[in-house]
Amino acid sequence: MEKELTLTVIDDGQVETDERVELMLHGSESGFGFDQAKIIIQDNEVPSLVDYSFKARIQPQAVPSVMEIAEDGSIYVGGNRSVFSDGIVDSVFRLRPDGSLDEGFKLGVELSGTVSCISILPDHIFVAGYFHASENEELRVEHLAKIRLDGSVDGSFDIGIGPDGSVRVILPIDDGSLLVGGEFSRFNNTRVGPLVKILSDGSVDPEFVSELGTDPFLQSLGHQEAGGVIVGGYFNRLHGRDMSYLARLNSNGSLDSEWVPTLNGPVSQIQVAKDDAIYISGEFSSVDGQERPGLARLRPDGSLDLDFVLGDGIRNVRKLLLRDNGTLIVSGSFDQYEGVSVLGMIGLDSNGRVSDSFSSLLGLPRWSLDIHEFVVDREGRLIVSGYVNNDEGMTHSSVLRLSTDDLERTTIGFLKDDHQVLESQSGLDVVLSRIGDLSDESQVRWTVEGLVGLPGGNFSEQQGVAVFQSLERRQTIRLEVFDDALAESDEWVTVHLEAMSEGDAVGVSDVLVRVLDNDRTVSYTHLTLPTIY
Repeated sequence: MEKELTLTVIDDGQVETDERVELMLHGSESGFGFDQAKIIIQDNEVPSLVDYSFKARIQPQAVPSVMEIAEDGSIYVGGNRSVFSDGIVDSVFRLRPDGSLDEGFKLGVELSGTVSCISILPDHIFVAGYFHASENEELRVEHLAKIRLDGSVDGSFDIGIGPDGSVRVILPIDDGSLLVGGEFSRFNNTRVGPLVKILSDGSVDPEFVSELGTDPFLQSLGHQEAGGVIVGGYFNRLHGRDMSYLARLNSNGSLDSEWVPTLNGPVSQIQVAKDDAIYISGEFSSVDGQERPGLARLRPDGSLDLDFVLGDGIRNVRKLLLRDNGTLIVSGSFDQYEGVSVLGMIGLDSNGRVSDSFSSLLGLPRWSLDIHEFVVDREGRLIVSGYVNNDEGMTHSSVLRLSTDDLERTTIGFLKDDHQVLESQSGLDVVLSRIGDLSDESQVRWTVEGLVGLPGGNFSEQQGVAVFQSLERRQTIRLEVFDDALAESDEWVTVHLEAMSEGDAVGVSDVLVRVLDNDRTVSYTHLTLPTIY
Protein backbone atom coordinates (compact mmCIF):
# COMPACT_ATOMS: atom_id res chain seq x y z
CA MET A 1 0.00 0.00 0.00
CA GLU A 2 1.26 3.50 -0.85
CA LYS A 3 0.70 6.83 0.81
CA GLU A 4 1.50 10.22 -0.72
CA LEU A 5 2.99 13.09 1.28
CA THR A 6 2.72 16.71 0.17
CA LEU A 7 5.56 18.99 1.23
CA THR A 8 5.13 22.76 1.15
CA VAL A 9 7.87 24.71 -0.64
CA ILE A 10 8.12 28.48 -0.21
CA ASP A 11 9.33 30.63 -3.09
CA ASP A 12 11.33 33.34 -1.28
CA GLY A 13 12.05 35.42 -4.39
CA GLN A 14 15.77 35.67 -3.59
CA VAL A 15 18.80 34.76 -5.68
CA GLU A 16 20.59 31.92 -3.93
CA THR A 17 22.15 28.53 -4.46
CA ASP A 18 20.09 25.34 -4.54
CA GLU A 19 19.03 24.09 -1.10
CA ARG A 20 19.16 20.52 0.20
CA VAL A 21 16.95 19.02 2.88
CA GLU A 22 16.46 15.50 4.22
CA LEU A 23 13.13 13.76 4.73
CA MET A 24 13.17 11.25 7.59
CA LEU A 25 10.62 8.56 8.49
CA HIS A 26 10.22 7.53 12.11
CA GLY A 27 8.38 4.64 13.73
CA SER A 28 8.77 2.21 10.83
CA GLU A 29 9.79 -1.28 12.02
CA SER A 30 9.24 -3.35 8.88
CA GLY A 31 12.65 -2.60 7.40
CA PHE A 32 11.11 -2.42 3.93
CA GLY A 33 12.12 0.46 1.61
CA PHE A 34 13.97 3.60 2.61
CA ASP A 35 13.45 5.58 5.79
CA GLN A 36 15.14 8.76 4.51
CA ALA A 37 15.40 10.75 1.27
CA LYS A 38 17.38 13.76 0.09
CA ILE A 39 15.48 16.59 -1.59
CA ILE A 40 17.12 19.30 -3.73
CA ILE A 41 15.17 22.57 -4.06
CA GLN A 42 16.37 24.32 -7.17
CA ASP A 43 16.41 28.12 -6.96
CA ASN A 44 14.35 29.69 -9.74
CA GLU A 45 15.54 33.30 -9.58
CA VAL A 46 17.82 34.49 -12.38
CA PRO A 47 20.86 36.42 -11.10
CA SER A 48 21.67 39.80 -12.63
CA LEU A 49 24.81 39.03 -14.64
CA VAL A 50 24.78 41.90 -17.16
CA ASP A 51 26.01 45.33 -16.02
CA TYR A 52 23.41 47.61 -17.60
CA SER A 53 25.26 50.79 -16.64
CA PHE A 54 27.59 49.97 -19.55
CA LYS A 55 26.08 51.97 -22.40
CA ALA A 56 27.31 50.24 -25.55
CA ARG A 57 24.36 50.01 -27.95
CA ILE A 58 25.39 48.29 -31.17
CA GLN A 59 22.59 46.67 -33.13
CA PRO A 60 22.03 43.00 -32.24
CA GLN A 61 22.76 41.62 -35.71
CA ALA A 62 26.21 43.22 -35.76
CA VAL A 63 28.35 41.27 -33.30
CA PRO A 64 31.90 42.70 -33.45
CA SER A 65 34.70 40.32 -34.41
CA VAL A 66 37.50 42.17 -32.60
CA MET A 67 37.86 44.36 -29.50
CA GLU A 68 40.96 45.90 -27.97
CA ILE A 69 41.22 48.09 -24.87
CA ALA A 70 43.57 51.06 -24.51
CA GLU A 71 45.45 52.10 -21.38
CA ASP A 72 42.95 54.92 -20.74
CA GLY A 73 40.08 52.38 -20.71
CA SER A 74 38.64 53.28 -24.11
CA ILE A 75 37.61 50.31 -26.25
CA TYR A 76 38.11 49.90 -30.00
CA VAL A 77 35.48 47.70 -31.62
CA GLY A 78 35.71 46.38 -35.18
CA GLY A 79 34.05 43.98 -37.60
CA ASN A 80 31.64 44.38 -40.47
CA ARG A 81 29.97 47.76 -40.86
CA SER A 82 27.75 48.06 -37.80
CA VAL A 83 25.02 50.42 -36.65
CA PHE A 84 25.34 52.19 -33.31
CA SER A 85 22.13 53.11 -31.48
CA ASP A 86 22.13 56.69 -32.75
CA GLY A 87 22.33 55.59 -36.37
CA ILE A 88 26.08 55.95 -36.90
CA VAL A 89 27.38 53.29 -39.29
CA ASP A 90 31.05 52.30 -39.39
CA SER A 91 33.54 49.41 -39.41
CA VAL A 92 35.48 50.61 -36.33
CA PHE A 93 34.12 52.42 -33.28
CA ARG A 94 35.79 53.76 -30.18
CA LEU A 95 33.82 53.47 -26.95
CA ARG A 96 34.44 55.36 -23.74
CA PRO A 97 35.05 53.29 -20.59
CA ASP A 98 31.32 53.49 -19.79
CA GLY A 99 30.44 52.03 -23.20
CA SER A 100 29.12 55.23 -24.76
CA LEU A 101 30.22 56.18 -28.25
CA ASP A 102 33.33 58.38 -28.40
CA GLU A 103 32.47 60.86 -31.15
CA GLY A 104 36.07 62.12 -31.15
CA PHE A 105 36.93 59.09 -33.28
CA LYS A 106 35.46 58.82 -36.76
CA LEU A 107 37.03 56.42 -39.26
CA GLY A 108 38.27 58.56 -42.12
CA VAL A 109 37.57 56.01 -44.83
CA GLU A 110 34.53 53.89 -45.64
CA LEU A 111 35.60 50.26 -45.67
CA SER A 112 33.97 47.40 -47.53
CA GLY A 113 34.71 44.08 -45.83
CA THR A 114 35.65 42.94 -42.35
CA VAL A 115 38.07 44.34 -39.79
CA SER A 116 39.44 41.37 -37.82
CA CYS A 117 42.59 42.79 -36.16
CA ILE A 118 43.21 45.96 -34.16
CA SER A 119 46.48 46.90 -32.48
CA ILE A 120 46.70 49.98 -30.24
CA LEU A 121 49.82 52.13 -29.95
CA PRO A 122 50.22 55.43 -28.04
CA ASP A 123 49.53 57.78 -30.97
CA HIS A 124 47.77 55.57 -33.52
CA ILE A 125 46.15 52.20 -34.15
CA PHE A 126 46.54 49.59 -36.86
CA VAL A 127 43.46 47.92 -38.33
CA ALA A 128 43.65 44.87 -40.55
CA GLY A 129 41.49 42.14 -42.02
CA TYR A 130 39.87 41.51 -45.37
CA PHE A 131 38.65 44.87 -46.62
CA HIS A 132 39.26 47.66 -49.07
CA ALA A 133 38.16 51.25 -49.39
CA SER A 134 34.72 51.68 -50.92
CA GLU A 135 34.55 52.70 -54.57
CA ASN A 136 33.65 56.30 -53.74
CA GLU A 137 36.83 56.73 -51.67
CA GLU A 138 39.86 58.41 -53.23
CA LEU A 139 42.26 56.90 -50.70
CA ARG A 140 43.51 53.39 -51.44
CA VAL A 141 43.26 51.02 -48.46
CA GLU A 142 43.79 47.26 -48.86
CA HIS A 143 43.50 44.94 -45.85
CA LEU A 144 45.78 47.06 -43.61
CA ALA A 145 45.73 50.69 -42.48
CA LYS A 146 47.38 52.98 -39.94
CA ILE A 147 44.78 55.16 -38.23
CA ARG A 148 45.35 58.27 -36.14
CA LEU A 149 43.54 58.64 -32.82
CA ASP A 150 40.89 60.88 -34.42
CA GLY A 151 40.11 58.17 -36.98
CA SER A 152 41.83 59.73 -39.97
CA VAL A 153 44.05 57.55 -42.14
CA ASP A 154 47.81 58.18 -41.83
CA GLY A 155 48.87 58.47 -45.47
CA SER A 156 52.57 58.48 -44.55
CA PHE A 157 52.23 54.75 -43.91
CA ASP A 158 52.35 53.80 -47.58
CA ILE A 159 52.00 50.07 -48.25
CA GLY A 160 51.28 50.49 -51.96
CA ILE A 161 48.80 47.84 -53.05
CA GLY A 162 49.43 45.95 -49.81
CA PRO A 163 48.83 42.23 -49.35
CA ASP A 164 47.09 40.17 -52.02
CA GLY A 165 44.93 38.38 -49.45
CA SER A 166 43.44 38.74 -46.00
CA VAL A 167 45.41 39.68 -42.88
CA ARG A 168 44.73 37.42 -39.88
CA VAL A 169 47.15 38.81 -37.29
CA ILE A 170 49.35 41.86 -36.68
CA LEU A 171 52.06 42.33 -34.06
CA PRO A 172 53.87 45.64 -33.40
CA ILE A 173 57.59 45.38 -32.57
CA ASP A 174 59.41 47.75 -30.23
CA ASP A 175 61.56 49.13 -33.06
CA GLY A 176 58.46 50.63 -34.72
CA SER A 177 58.03 47.87 -37.28
CA LEU A 178 55.00 45.65 -37.70
CA LEU A 179 54.72 41.90 -38.29
CA VAL A 180 51.80 41.02 -40.55
CA GLY A 181 50.52 37.47 -41.09
CA GLY A 182 47.59 35.92 -42.88
CA GLU A 183 46.47 34.38 -46.17
CA PHE A 184 48.63 36.19 -48.71
CA SER A 185 51.75 35.48 -50.72
CA ARG A 186 52.68 38.96 -51.99
CA PHE A 187 52.90 42.36 -50.37
CA ASN A 188 53.01 45.36 -52.70
CA ASN A 189 54.00 42.96 -55.48
CA THR A 190 56.92 41.57 -53.47
CA ARG A 191 56.78 37.83 -52.90
CA VAL A 192 56.91 37.37 -49.10
CA GLY A 193 54.70 34.38 -48.23
CA PRO A 194 52.11 34.70 -45.45
CA LEU A 195 54.42 36.63 -43.07
CA VAL A 196 56.06 39.98 -43.67
CA LYS A 197 57.78 42.65 -41.60
CA ILE A 198 56.70 46.21 -42.41
CA LEU A 199 58.85 49.21 -41.54
CA SER A 200 57.39 52.38 -40.01
CA ASP A 201 56.90 53.99 -43.45
CA GLY A 202 54.94 51.00 -44.78
CA SER A 203 57.71 49.49 -46.87
CA VAL A 204 58.71 45.83 -46.69
CA ASP A 205 61.79 45.05 -44.57
CA PRO A 206 64.05 43.17 -47.05
CA GLU A 207 66.20 41.76 -44.23
CA PHE A 208 63.30 39.78 -42.76
CA VAL A 209 62.81 36.61 -44.81
CA SER A 210 60.57 33.69 -43.85
CA GLU A 211 59.82 30.76 -46.13
CA LEU A 212 56.65 28.93 -45.15
CA GLY A 213 55.88 25.83 -47.21
CA THR A 214 53.09 25.43 -49.77
CA ASP A 215 49.76 27.32 -49.50
CA PRO A 216 50.22 28.16 -45.80
CA PHE A 217 48.48 30.83 -43.78
CA LEU A 218 49.18 32.26 -40.35
CA GLN A 219 46.62 32.77 -37.60
CA SER A 220 48.69 33.87 -34.62
CA LEU A 221 51.93 35.55 -33.61
CA GLY A 222 53.77 36.05 -30.34
CA HIS A 223 56.92 37.94 -29.40
CA GLN A 224 59.33 36.76 -26.72
CA GLU A 225 61.39 39.11 -24.60
CA ALA A 226 64.51 37.31 -25.81
CA GLY A 227 63.69 38.45 -29.34
CA GLY A 228 62.13 35.36 -30.90
CA VAL A 229 58.87 35.41 -32.87
CA ILE A 230 56.43 32.54 -32.36
CA VAL A 231 54.27 31.80 -35.42
CA GLY A 232 51.21 29.56 -35.51
CA GLY A 233 48.80 28.47 -38.23
CA TYR A 234 48.59 26.10 -41.19
CA PHE A 235 52.01 25.29 -42.62
CA ASN A 236 54.15 22.19 -43.04
CA ARG A 237 57.56 23.49 -44.11
CA LEU A 238 59.68 26.43 -43.05
CA HIS A 239 63.01 27.37 -44.65
CA GLY A 240 63.07 24.02 -46.44
CA ARG A 241 62.57 21.93 -43.29
CA ASP A 242 59.57 19.94 -42.12
CA MET A 243 57.91 22.11 -39.47
CA SER A 244 54.17 21.97 -38.88
CA TYR A 245 51.73 24.37 -37.22
CA LEU A 246 54.09 26.08 -34.75
CA ALA A 247 57.63 27.47 -35.00
CA ARG A 248 60.03 30.03 -33.59
CA LEU A 249 61.76 32.51 -35.86
CA ASN A 250 64.79 34.61 -35.14
CA SER A 251 64.62 38.40 -35.48
CA ASN A 252 65.56 38.20 -39.18
CA GLY A 253 62.90 35.60 -40.00
CA SER A 254 65.26 32.63 -40.03
CA LEU A 255 64.18 29.39 -38.35
CA ASP A 256 65.27 28.54 -34.83
CA SER A 257 66.07 24.92 -35.58
CA GLU A 258 66.51 24.03 -31.89
CA TRP A 259 62.89 24.95 -31.11
CA VAL A 260 60.92 21.89 -32.23
CA PRO A 261 57.55 21.22 -30.53
CA THR A 262 55.46 18.50 -32.16
CA LEU A 263 51.71 19.08 -32.67
CA ASN A 264 49.06 17.20 -34.61
CA GLY A 265 46.96 20.23 -35.59
CA PRO A 266 47.10 23.97 -36.31
CA VAL A 267 47.54 26.71 -33.71
CA SER A 268 45.08 29.61 -33.72
CA GLN A 269 45.99 31.54 -30.54
CA ILE A 270 49.33 32.41 -28.92
CA GLN A 271 49.95 34.25 -25.65
CA VAL A 272 53.50 34.81 -24.39
CA ALA A 273 54.06 35.21 -20.64
CA LYS A 274 56.57 37.55 -18.98
CA ASP A 275 58.94 34.62 -18.44
CA ASP A 276 58.69 33.76 -22.20
CA ALA A 277 56.53 30.67 -21.60
CA ILE A 278 53.96 30.23 -24.38
CA TYR A 279 50.26 29.40 -24.11
CA ILE A 280 48.77 27.98 -27.30
CA SER A 281 45.31 26.90 -28.41
CA GLY A 282 43.99 25.42 -31.64
CA GLU A 283 42.79 22.33 -33.43
CA PHE A 284 45.32 19.94 -31.93
CA SER A 285 44.81 17.10 -29.47
CA SER A 286 48.41 16.27 -28.57
CA VAL A 287 51.69 18.10 -27.99
CA ASP A 288 55.00 16.22 -27.86
CA GLY A 289 53.04 12.97 -27.70
CA GLN A 290 51.04 14.07 -24.63
CA GLU A 291 47.26 14.49 -24.74
CA ARG A 292 46.36 18.18 -24.78
CA PRO A 293 42.81 18.88 -26.09
CA GLY A 294 43.32 22.22 -27.81
CA LEU A 295 45.16 24.07 -25.03
CA ALA A 296 48.73 23.75 -23.71
CA ARG A 297 51.65 25.66 -22.26
CA LEU A 298 55.19 25.40 -23.61
CA ARG A 299 58.44 26.26 -21.89
CA PRO A 300 60.54 29.02 -23.49
CA ASP A 301 62.60 26.34 -25.27
CA GLY A 302 59.46 24.94 -26.95
CA SER A 303 59.05 21.78 -24.87
CA LEU A 304 55.72 20.93 -23.28
CA ASP A 305 55.30 22.27 -19.75
CA LEU A 306 53.94 19.31 -17.76
CA ASP A 307 53.20 21.50 -14.71
CA PHE A 308 50.27 23.09 -16.55
CA VAL A 309 47.61 20.38 -16.25
CA LEU A 310 44.10 20.94 -17.55
CA GLY A 311 40.96 19.48 -16.03
CA ASP A 312 38.11 18.01 -18.06
CA GLY A 313 35.73 20.19 -20.02
CA ILE A 314 37.58 22.78 -22.11
CA ARG A 315 37.04 22.43 -25.84
CA ASN A 316 36.78 24.55 -29.02
CA VAL A 317 38.79 27.45 -27.59
CA ARG A 318 38.09 30.76 -29.34
CA LYS A 319 40.38 33.17 -27.52
CA LEU A 320 43.18 33.30 -24.96
CA LEU A 321 44.00 36.38 -22.91
CA LEU A 322 46.91 36.38 -20.47
CA ARG A 323 46.52 39.03 -17.78
CA ASP A 324 49.35 40.80 -15.97
CA ASN A 325 48.54 38.87 -12.77
CA GLY A 326 49.24 35.59 -14.58
CA THR A 327 45.61 34.52 -14.97
CA LEU A 328 44.87 32.94 -18.35
CA ILE A 329 41.30 33.63 -19.48
CA VAL A 330 39.94 31.09 -21.94
CA SER A 331 36.71 31.39 -23.93
CA GLY A 332 35.12 28.76 -26.13
CA SER A 333 32.27 26.33 -26.64
CA PHE A 334 32.23 24.65 -23.23
CA ASP A 335 29.85 24.81 -20.29
CA GLN A 336 31.70 22.92 -17.55
CA TYR A 337 35.18 22.53 -16.15
CA GLU A 338 36.01 19.71 -13.75
CA GLY A 339 32.29 19.09 -13.28
CA VAL A 340 31.50 22.72 -12.34
CA SER A 341 29.20 24.81 -14.51
CA VAL A 342 30.93 27.66 -16.36
CA LEU A 343 29.66 30.24 -18.83
CA GLY A 344 31.87 29.48 -21.81
CA MET A 345 34.76 31.22 -20.04
CA ILE A 346 37.24 30.18 -17.40
CA GLY A 347 40.22 31.79 -15.68
CA LEU A 348 43.17 29.49 -14.99
CA ASP A 349 46.24 29.93 -12.82
CA SER A 350 49.77 28.86 -13.76
CA ASN A 351 49.00 25.24 -12.83
CA GLY A 352 45.74 24.96 -14.81
CA ARG A 353 43.50 25.31 -11.74
CA VAL A 354 40.58 27.73 -11.59
CA SER A 355 41.87 31.16 -10.63
CA ASP A 356 40.43 32.67 -7.43
CA SER A 357 39.89 35.95 -9.28
CA PHE A 358 37.50 34.18 -11.66
CA SER A 359 35.51 32.05 -9.22
CA SER A 360 32.46 34.37 -9.21
CA LEU A 361 31.44 33.14 -12.68
CA LEU A 362 31.47 29.47 -11.66
CA GLY A 363 28.24 27.62 -11.13
CA LEU A 364 26.17 30.70 -12.00
CA PRO A 365 22.71 29.30 -12.86
CA ARG A 366 20.31 30.01 -15.69
CA TRP A 367 22.63 32.01 -17.94
CA SER A 368 24.30 30.94 -21.17
CA LEU A 369 26.98 32.84 -23.09
CA ASP A 370 28.13 32.54 -26.70
CA ILE A 371 31.22 34.74 -26.62
CA HIS A 372 32.98 35.76 -29.82
CA GLU A 373 35.47 38.21 -28.33
CA PHE A 374 36.30 39.75 -24.95
CA VAL A 375 38.58 42.20 -23.16
CA VAL A 376 39.19 43.02 -19.50
CA ASP A 377 38.89 46.62 -18.29
CA ARG A 378 41.03 48.40 -15.68
CA GLU A 379 38.78 47.20 -12.85
CA GLY A 380 39.07 43.58 -13.98
CA ARG A 381 35.54 43.42 -15.41
CA LEU A 382 34.82 41.37 -18.51
CA ILE A 383 33.51 43.13 -21.61
CA VAL A 384 32.27 40.58 -24.11
CA SER A 385 31.06 40.48 -27.69
CA GLY A 386 28.49 37.82 -28.48
CA TYR A 387 25.13 36.58 -27.22
CA VAL A 388 23.95 36.35 -23.62
CA ASN A 389 20.72 34.55 -22.72
CA ASN A 390 18.90 33.58 -19.55
CA ASP A 391 16.13 31.15 -18.71
CA GLU A 392 13.55 33.95 -18.62
CA GLY A 393 13.99 34.34 -22.36
CA MET A 394 15.89 37.64 -22.14
CA THR A 395 18.45 37.81 -24.94
CA HIS A 396 21.22 40.39 -25.12
CA SER A 397 23.70 40.65 -27.91
CA SER A 398 26.68 42.55 -29.22
CA VAL A 399 28.91 44.33 -26.65
CA LEU A 400 28.14 43.81 -22.95
CA ARG A 401 29.90 44.20 -19.63
CA LEU A 402 29.48 41.38 -17.12
CA SER A 403 29.27 42.03 -13.40
CA THR A 404 29.06 39.67 -10.46
CA ASP A 405 29.27 42.41 -7.80
CA ASP A 406 25.52 42.44 -7.11
CA LEU A 407 23.87 39.33 -8.55
CA GLU A 408 20.76 39.78 -6.38
CA ARG A 409 19.92 43.27 -7.61
CA THR A 410 16.42 43.50 -9.08
CA THR A 411 16.68 44.33 -12.78
CA ILE A 412 13.81 45.04 -15.16
CA GLY A 413 14.25 45.04 -18.93
CA PHE A 414 12.69 44.26 -22.27
CA LEU A 415 12.31 40.60 -23.11
CA LYS A 416 13.26 41.33 -26.76
CA ASP A 417 15.78 43.80 -28.13
CA ASP A 418 13.71 44.89 -31.12
CA HIS A 419 10.03 44.99 -32.15
CA GLN A 420 7.99 45.70 -35.26
CA VAL A 421 4.28 46.08 -35.98
CA LEU A 422 2.03 46.82 -38.94
CA GLU A 423 0.30 50.15 -38.48
CA SER A 424 -3.01 48.44 -39.35
CA GLN A 425 -2.74 46.20 -36.27
CA SER A 426 -3.81 49.05 -33.93
CA GLY A 427 -1.40 48.09 -31.15
CA LEU A 428 1.71 46.24 -30.01
CA ASP A 429 2.29 44.21 -26.85
CA VAL A 430 5.76 44.66 -25.39
CA VAL A 431 6.84 42.23 -22.68
CA LEU A 432 8.98 43.32 -19.72
CA SER A 433 10.92 40.80 -17.66
CA ARG A 434 12.29 41.01 -14.12
CA ILE A 435 15.31 39.12 -12.77
CA GLY A 436 17.31 39.17 -9.55
CA ASP A 437 15.58 39.42 -6.17
CA LEU A 438 11.81 39.11 -6.78
CA SER A 439 10.65 39.20 -3.16
CA ASP A 440 9.38 42.82 -3.22
CA GLU A 441 7.14 44.88 -5.48
CA SER A 442 8.84 46.78 -8.32
CA GLN A 443 7.63 49.63 -10.50
CA VAL A 444 9.02 50.93 -13.78
CA ARG A 445 7.86 53.91 -15.86
CA TRP A 446 7.68 53.54 -19.66
CA THR A 447 7.53 56.31 -22.26
CA VAL A 448 7.20 56.35 -26.05
CA GLU A 449 9.72 58.75 -27.59
CA GLY A 450 10.64 59.74 -31.12
CA LEU A 451 8.24 60.34 -34.02
CA VAL A 452 5.18 61.03 -31.88
CA GLY A 453 2.57 63.75 -32.16
CA LEU A 454 3.59 64.56 -35.74
CA PRO A 455 1.18 64.91 -38.66
CA GLY A 456 0.72 61.48 -40.12
CA GLY A 457 2.55 59.90 -37.20
CA ASN A 458 1.56 56.38 -36.14
CA PHE A 459 2.13 57.00 -32.41
CA SER A 460 0.84 59.57 -29.99
CA GLU A 461 2.63 60.50 -26.78
CA GLN A 462 2.17 57.52 -24.50
CA GLN A 463 3.46 56.62 -21.06
CA GLY A 464 2.53 54.44 -18.14
CA VAL A 465 3.75 52.51 -15.12
CA ALA A 466 4.23 48.74 -15.02
CA VAL A 467 3.89 47.21 -11.55
CA PHE A 468 5.48 43.87 -10.67
CA GLN A 469 3.98 42.25 -7.60
CA SER A 470 6.10 40.10 -5.28
CA LEU A 471 7.43 37.01 -7.16
CA GLU A 472 6.00 38.31 -10.46
CA ARG A 473 8.42 37.98 -13.36
CA ARG A 474 6.71 39.51 -16.39
CA GLN A 475 4.48 42.43 -17.30
CA THR A 476 3.03 43.37 -20.69
CA ILE A 477 2.55 46.95 -21.78
CA ARG A 478 0.27 47.91 -24.68
CA LEU A 479 1.35 50.52 -27.21
CA GLU A 480 -1.36 52.08 -29.37
CA VAL A 481 -0.63 52.38 -33.09
CA PHE A 482 -2.65 54.62 -35.41
CA ASP A 483 -3.31 53.76 -39.06
CA ASP A 484 -2.97 57.13 -40.80
CA ALA A 485 -3.92 55.85 -44.30
CA LEU A 486 -0.93 57.69 -45.78
CA ALA A 487 1.60 56.11 -48.08
CA GLU A 488 4.92 56.77 -46.35
CA SER A 489 8.14 55.17 -45.27
CA ASP A 490 8.31 53.00 -42.17
CA GLU A 491 8.59 54.88 -38.88
CA TRP A 492 10.73 54.21 -35.82
CA VAL A 493 10.03 55.13 -32.22
CA THR A 494 11.81 54.37 -28.97
CA VAL A 495 10.28 52.91 -25.81
CA HIS A 496 12.19 54.10 -22.74
CA LEU A 497 12.19 52.53 -19.27
CA GLU A 498 12.96 54.25 -15.97
CA ALA A 499 13.13 52.46 -12.60
CA MET A 500 10.85 53.89 -9.90
CA SER A 501 11.51 51.54 -6.96
CA GLU A 502 14.54 52.33 -4.80
CA GLY A 503 17.48 50.03 -5.43
CA ASP A 504 16.08 48.56 -8.67
CA ALA A 505 17.96 48.75 -11.97
CA VAL A 506 16.79 48.94 -15.55
CA GLY A 507 18.40 46.61 -18.05
CA VAL A 508 18.34 47.76 -21.67
CA SER A 509 16.54 51.05 -21.09
CA ASP A 510 15.58 51.74 -24.72
CA VAL A 511 14.29 49.58 -27.54
CA LEU A 512 13.34 50.51 -31.07
CA VAL A 513 9.89 49.79 -32.47
CA ARG A 514 9.51 49.75 -36.24
CA VAL A 515 6.06 50.61 -37.58
CA LEU A 516 5.61 49.03 -41.01
CA ASP A 517 3.54 51.17 -43.34
CA ASN A 518 0.66 49.32 -44.99
CA ASP A 519 -0.31 52.04 -47.46
CA ARG A 520 1.73 51.80 -50.62
CA THR A 521 1.58 54.03 -53.67
CA VAL A 522 0.94 52.24 -56.95
CA SER A 523 2.06 53.79 -60.22
CA TYR A 524 0.83 52.79 -63.66
CA THR A 525 2.49 53.39 -67.00
CA HIS A 526 0.16 53.55 -70.00
CA LEU A 527 1.66 51.70 -72.93
CA THR A 528 0.51 52.24 -76.49
CA LEU A 529 1.06 49.03 -78.38
CA PRO A 530 1.75 49.18 -82.10
CA THR A 531 -0.89 47.83 -84.44
CA ILE A 532 0.19 44.61 -86.08
CA TYR A 533 -1.21 43.88 -89.54
